[in-house]
This record gives sequence, structure tokens and C-alpha cells, in this order.
Amino acid sequence: MIDASFNSTYSLTDAQKVAFDRDGFLLLDDILTPSQVTDLQTWTAEVKGWPNRKGEHMPYEEIRADGSTGLCRTESTYCVSFGLM
Repeated sequence: MIDASFNSTYSLTDAQKVAFDRDGFLLLDDILTPSQVTDLQTWTAEVKGWPNRKGEHMPYEEIRADGSTGLCRTESTYCVSFGLM
């Protein structure tokens, strides 16, 4: 089960702010603990395995450049994700 509470803040450096303004995203290394990474990987694997059932949740896959597909998001009509909203 994922513990969705974060008990600390993460302050961005000036360089990170500039990079975000320039690129529109940031790569934040080591922002999650190894345990949080494992929990998140477990949860995402569970979500990926959910069946596509009308009225519950719907997985959406995208076609990659090589022609293979990959899950890009799963939408839910109700919250089933350990209190994450």
C-alpha cells in the first residue's frame, strides 16, 4: 500500500527554476525513498492489470515510434487508489 503522505518539502534551486521555465519539466533525482519507489511500482503494475470495465476504469495505450504500445494513463470513474485523488 502506498503512503501518500509526504512529511517534508522540496525546495527548488534557482537553476532548477530556470530549467523548468526553459524546458517545462524537471527531473528530480532521489525525491522518493526506495520504499516509495517500490510501492509506486507495485501500485502502477496493479493498475495496469485492471480489466477494462465500463463504468469503472479505462486504460489508454499509445503507439510508440517502434509500433509497440504502452499504457499512458488509466482513468477511473471512482477513486480506488489508496486514497490518492
